[in-house]
This record gives sequence, structure tokens and C-alpha cells, in this order.
Amino acid sequence: MSIRTIIKTSNLAQLLLLLLLGLCLVSLGRGLNEGRRVLENYYRLDSLLVDVETNTRQSYEEAHAFIFTGNPERYARWQMLNQDRVHEMQDAAGHEGTFEHIARNLNVTGGLQGQVQALLAQRRHLDSLLDTAMSMAVGNSGPPLWDRDGLDLKGAQNWVDRVNLDSEAQQVLFSAQALREVQYRSFLEQVSKQESPLVQMVWAMFFALLALAASAVANIYIFQKRVAKPLGEVSQYAEGVAAGEDPEPLKLKYRDELAVMFASLQRMKGTLFSRIRELKEAERRARKSKQQAVLARAQALSSLELAQRASHVQEDFLRRMSHEIRTPLNAIIGMSYLSLQAGLSGVQRDYLSQINKSGSLLLDMVNRILDFSSINEGLLRRENRAFQVPRLLELLRQSVAGSALEKQLELIFTLDPAVPEVVEGDERHLEEVLRILLDNAVKYTRTGSVECSVQLAHGNLEDGGCRLLFVVADSGPGMDAVLKDKLFEPFALGDESLTRSNSGLGLGLALARQLVNLMGGELSVASAPGKGSRFFFELSFGWVQQAEAITETTSAQEEAAAVMDSALGVAPTPHRTVLVVEDNDINAQIASELLTQAGLDVRVASNGLAAVEEVRGGGVDLVLMDVQMPVMDGLQATMRIRALGFSPADLPILAMTAHADASSRLEGKNVGMNDYLTKPVDPAALYAALETWLPGGLQFNPLTADAGPDDYSGAADAESHEEGEERHSLDVMRDPAQASSVPEGQAVNVEAGLATVGGNRELYRELLLRFVDHYGESARELRGLLACGDLRGAARLAHTVKGVAANLGVERVCRLTRHMENSLPLIPPSEELMDEFEACMNEVLLRVRCLEGDGSMVTAGSMHLEGEHRDNLLALLAELPELMETDWGNAESALQRFMPLVNGTPYAEDLTAILASVKDFDNAALQGQAAALQRRLRGESL
Repeated sequence: MSIRTIIKTSNLAQLLLLLLLGLCLVSLGRGLNEGRRVLENYYRLDSLLVDVETNTRQSYEEAHAFIFTGNPERYARWQMLNQDRVHEMQDAAGHEGTFEHIARNLNVTGGLQGQVQALLAQRRHLDSLLDTAMSMAVGNSGPPLWDRDGLDLKGAQNWVDRVNLDSEAQQVLFSAQALREVQYRSFLEQVSKQESPLVQMVWAMFFALLALAASAVANIYIFQKRVAKPLGEVSQYAEGVAAGEDPEPLKLKYRDELAVMFASLQRMKGTLFSRIRELKEAERRARKSKQQAVLARAQALSSLELAQRASHVQEDFLRRMSHEIRTPLNAIIGMSYLSLQAGLSGVQRDYLSQINKSGSLLLDMVNRILDFSSINEGLLRRENRAFQVPRLLELLRQSVAGSALEKQLELIFTLDPAVPEVVEGDERHLEEVLRILLDNAVKYTRTGSVECSVQLAHGNLEDGGCRLLFVVADSGPGMDAVLKDKLFEPFALGDESLTRSNSGLGLGLALARQLVNLMGGELSVASAPGKGSRFFFELSFGWVQQAEAITETTSAQEEAAAVMDSALGVAPTPHRTVLVVEDNDINAQIASELLTQAGLDVRVASNGLAAVEEVRGGGVDLVLMDVQMPVMDGLQATMRIRALGFSPADLPILAMTAHADASSRLEGKNVGMNDYLTKPVDPAALYAALETWLPGGLQFNPLTADAGPDDYSGAADAESHEEGEERHSLDVMRDPAQASSVPEGQAVNVEAGLATVGGNRELYRELLLRFVDHYGESARELRGLLACGDLRGAARLAHTVKGVAANLGVERVCRLTRHMENSLPLIPPSEELMDEFEACMNEVLLRVRCLEGDGSMVTAGSMHLEGEHRDNLLALLAELPELMETDWGNAESALQRFMPLVNGTPYAEDLTAILASVKDFDNAALQGQAAALQRRLRGESL
């Protein structure tokens, strides 16, 4: 017999014994419960009979004593017994009621119940006789004032003798005692009947336990003989094999599972020895391969060291080239700018203007290369400070006004009145981004207009700041999907037919996107062929305290007052002196000329040591400090000047160097420099810095001396359709190809929803998931409210869902809830409308469920799916049912890779539904959806 059969037989026997033991326990419990019920009933009946007997005896004795003695105390005791009889029975039985009520609730046979009722009837008859006798004895007397002469004791005694009251009382007592004896004998009989089965059950349980113990002992013996002992022998054999020995095979007595296992062990031993020989050979080869790997690792480390060294060389080369290129550029741009101010002839002025423009373009290329390199290496940092938004827009307008005028383009700058005038943020990088976008807009637009607008997206953020939306739009040729995909790639020049006449490195938009990411935003584009392009992004800024703004305004007012005083003959403000520290004579000359044009006195020092001596001599209001100089550089000179006791507030020091990287800026701030100007020096940037840091401000700005006041109210003069676009600025997210949608709307219009949240895709995804969590069961809730007749509650719920759906672009749900709201709370919506609402909500749940896995969002549109992608998608759909059976994970991954390709095409929603079915393992729905999409891709009608 095999071990498995022995174990099964033993387990079955033990199971039967346990079942028998359980049945015995159940029977024993039932017998004990029946005995408890009999005992409880006996005690209740016996307690009733004892109470009846006791109460009857006491009541009779007190009444008899009063009738024959006339003692008032006896009367009082009888009266108390008579009044408290019911209460005593309540205390004895724990229930309300009289003896009759307790007797009726006894669980006794019909004959015994009749005897009890007869006894109680005798008791009631005796009580009525006692009441009559006591009434006759009391007569006209009674408590509380007893009149013994008023008692009729004699008449009561005669009546008692006549009715034989003593015999009645004795009969009640005798009946009670007889009934107790009968009940006791009956109780003993019932106990005797139940005792025999209980004893039998106890014996049966004893024998079952004994058999169970015997079975356990037998199992132990069998296990020791058939399992433990053979396993010990096999274990010793296995240890010998593990020690490398070749022991003799064992001869097991029984042909069971252990014998089969040992035979397998024998075969395993032969295989193991052969594998050991193979492993030794593999180990020999591995040692040889390890030596080769060590050699390859050494070569890789050497290559890595060379690559790192090359990277450092590249960085150092860029820094040196930046400095070396900016020095002659400073001379070219500066001298050409000063020459243009000298009143030259038309041809000469045109030549110099071209030289100045070309130098500026070259400088812009150098700046972008350096900034792009710094961002890639993680060296660029945000530079937050307070700045004026209108002033920034004016500088941008001036920078592109000439190019726009040459091409006869309309240049529109719009500032939302709700935007704060002064905010705190990264002005330098923001200006660079907007300048890149505006330069591109002017470059690629042949006719029409270029527009730059700043709007308030969110007024009150959690950190106390605001969020502004920046939009640069043009009426240029626009872009298709292919061009938009590679638009932000480095060194991508876009459409060659458009850029052939416009030189460039292709770093502008790539740098702009990286700078926007650095500032905490995301640069996006909306464009279509022939409909222009719109670049937009949102950034957060800090509120500037009102006192600071008032201070700046006051300074401006003081400047205006100073000019008026000068015009009226009032003593002018003394000239301010600026120290230019520059080792290059050309750069020093350019800076001196620019400062002289602004009405400032200029001193020049050729190195840092000379600058320290000039400052020590006094009379210096501001220092323009070069960084790299002989004798003593600008950083050491700044530290020496600060050590002399000149604080940044007393003597501003502005760095003026060709190094434009973030590390150089940080070094300047660490030694006490107030600000940073890059070479070649832009006159507008120089004068703006002087207005900020020169004590008392800049009295005369040559660039704005003839300019009128800024006017940013262009939006009020725009056409009506342009005003509508400004009021709905977030519509830049809408794909122009989907401007006209079907009346029913889309299940989830991602573009409309993104426009509501300012293009924040992560926020929009989170809001969609929250919409599903809060209102996914709204169809069921609406049906419940309508079933309860709560039409007002249904109207409130429909109104809430409508508002949220409208904000998130859930268009079909919004349309249906609007129909419900029109009829509620007067008329409940029809069943057809509720069914359609439930179906639309289920479709929304299906769409949004795809966002929970990877957060991807696709939008249906009219874009074209390329032929290669179409063929690959058809092939995947054809084998998709088989993949679901054999490789589900690969099927989902393959569909995920197609999601970006179908975004914006008519097949986006269909592929989203197929992906949801794959995630839900819904093969039935998947086959139908895949077949329908295959027909659409082949151009067949559904």
C-alpha cells in the first residue's frame, strides 16, 4: 500500500470519529438544555405554590385574630398583606401580574395547569370570604380612629362559624401541599427519563476519543516506519553525494513514493556529476572572459575620462570664445551706435546701421549658444527681482519695431488692466523668451500683424502671488503637425522654403522652451497651415508690496520735478560721477560716450587697483566694473571696496563683462556686486540699470528723451472679434481644425478643457479624475432622487454636474444636464433623456479610465494619419485578438505607442476605447471595436 493511500485512509477514519464525537456533543447539549428547562419550570411552579400557601396562611391568621380579639394591629397587618400581595408576587417572579398571570405562563401539561387554576380559584374564594368577614367585624368603626363599641366582632364570629371559614382555609393549604408533592414526583420522573440517554452519550464520547487516540498512535507508527526511517537513509545517501562521494544505492523495502523519489535521486546524481564537469569547463572560460572584461573596463574608464576632459575643454572653450568674441563685438556695436548719433549722411548712416544690426545678430547668436550650453549643463538659475511689466513690453516693442516697420507689419502690444504694474520674477529670462518669439514672428510673417499680449490667468495663488499668461501670435503661414513635432528641437530650422532667406542656428525656440521650463512654465504652440501661429505660456510671479511701488513712483515724480526746476531756473542737481573700470580702451570709450550722453561725469580706471584708489579718493556715485583685468580683477577690487566700508546701498557696483554664464553672475553677487551687464553693452539695458541703481535715478535718458508716454490701451481700439479673443485668451489651446464641432459635442473635449485650466495638462488630468470620483455615479443618483420625488434635489445635482462638465470640456454631459435643468424641478426628465445621460456618462468614464494608467490624453480632430502609420496600425488591429490570448502586456504596450500618432486624427477616440477594453480584458467589446476601426482605416462605411 502506498503512503498516499495510508494517509487518506487514516484521515478518513479520523474524520468519521470526529463526526461521531460532534454528534455526541450536540445530543449531550440538547439533553442538558432539556434538563435545564425542566428544572427551571419545576422551580417556578414550586415557588408559586409556596407563595400561595404562605400568603394564604398569613392572611387567614391575621383576619382570624382580628375577628376574635379586635386588635387594630392585626387589622393593619391583614390590610398590608391584602394590599401588597400583588407586589410580593412581582418581586418573586420578576414579572408583573398576579398569581393567575404567573400560572398561565407556566410550561406544564394541561392537567397540571387545571389543578393550579383550581387552587387559585379556591384562593380567590377564601380571599372573598375573608374580605366579607373583616368588613362585618369593622362595622361602623375603623382606622384611623378606632371605636371599639362600633365593632361587630360577635356578628363576624357567628358568620365565620356559619360559613366554616376555618375549613375553607385548611382546604386551600392542603390543596397547595398536595399539588407540590405531585409536581415533585413528576419532576423526579422526568429527570429519571433524561438521565439514561445522557449517560449513553457520555460513554459514546469516551469511546470515540479513545478510538481517535488509537488512530493518532497508529499514524505515528506508520509515519516512523514508512516515511521517517526511509527518509533518514535517503538523506544520508544525499549527504554522501553532496560530499563528492559515490555511495552504494539503497534498497528500500517498500515500493512506494519514496522509492520513486530515490530512483529520481539516482538519475539526478548522474546528471549532477556531468554538470559539475561542464561547470568546471565554464569556470575556466569565465576566468578568461573576466580578464578580458577587466581590460575592457579599463578602456571604458579611459574613454570616460577623455570624454569628461573633452566636456571641460568645450565649456572652457565656450567661456573663452565668449569673452574674445564679445570684446570686438563691443567695439563694433558701440562705435556704430555712437556714429549713428553723429548726424551722418544717408549712405553712411545706412552702412553703419547694417553694421550695427549685423553685430547685434551675431551677439544674439553668441548669447543663445552660451545660454543653451549653460542650461544643458544645469548651470543656469532663476534670477528673481521686482520689475515693471509695462516697461518690459516697451523694451520688447522697441527691439522689434524696426524689423516690423521694414516689413510693414502691424505690431500690437496688449496689457490686461488687471495685471499688476510691478511684479517679482525672472525678468531677464522672460525678456529673452519673448524676444525670441517676437523675432521669429516678425521673421516668418510677410503680411498682416504680430501681437504680444499679457493677461491675468490667476489673481490669487496659495503663496500670495499671481499667474500671468503670455501670448505671441502672428498671421504668418502657420505650421502642419510634422513641423510642430520638431519645432522645439535644437538646430531645427523648420520649413526650408521659409528659412532659406533667414539665417539662424535653430536654437531660438529650443532655448525659449528650456527657459520657460526653468521659470516653472511650459511653452506651447497652436497653429494650422494658412492660419498663423500662437505661442503661449503661463508663469507665476510674486506680488510686490504697495510701498515699493509707491517708492518707485515717488522717485519718478522727483525726477520730473527736478527737470521742471531746471527749466524754471531752479538750481540743478549736482552732476553724478560714474567710474568705468575697463582695461580695454575701446570698451572704455564706448561706455564713456554712453554715460556722457546721459549727462553723467565719467572717470576711467584701467584695472581693479586703480579703481580702489579712485573710490578711496571719493566723489564716485556708481562703478561699472569689468571682471577680467590685469593687476587686480573686478572681483578682488569689489571686495576691497566693500572692505573700505562702502555698502551696496552707498556705492552700487555693476559688473560689466563678456562672461554671460550663471556661475559668473553668482560670483559677482557673492562679492557684493549689485547687478550684472553683459558685453557688448546694450544702451537700453545700461540706462535701465542706471535708473535702478544710480542714487537719485537717471536724470536724462537719451533713448526716451523724445518719446511720448506709454500707451497700452490698444485692445480698446481693436476690432470686435479681436476683443472676443482677448476675453477668452485661453482659447489658444483650441485646434483651428476643430473650430466647428458637431452640435452634440464630444464626450471629452480635451482642448476646451485645457483652455479652461490655462493649458496645464497635469491639472486637467487631475480634475477629470476628480470629476469621475465625485460625479461618476450621478446617473444613478439622479434616478434615485427622481424615484423619491425629490425634484429640487435632482435639479441641484443636474446644475452642479452641468457647471463642472462645462468647465472640463465634457460637452455631451453638459448638453444633457442643461436639458434636465430646463425642465426641473417642475417636470421630471424623460426616461429617454436619462438613458442617454447614463450612456454618455459611461462613455466619459471609459475615456477618463485611460488617464489613470499613464496620464495620456488624446484629442480627435481632422488631421491626417500617415500611410506608414496607417498600415502598421491595421496590422496591429488584425493580430490584436490573438495577442490578447498570448501576450496581453505586449498588446497594451503596442497600443500605447500608437496613442501619440493618432492624436488629432479622427481615430483618436476609437483607439482610446480599444485601449480601455484591453485594460479591462473585455475581449467581446475589443473585437467589435477593432473591426470597426479597421473598416474606417480602409475607408469602408460602418
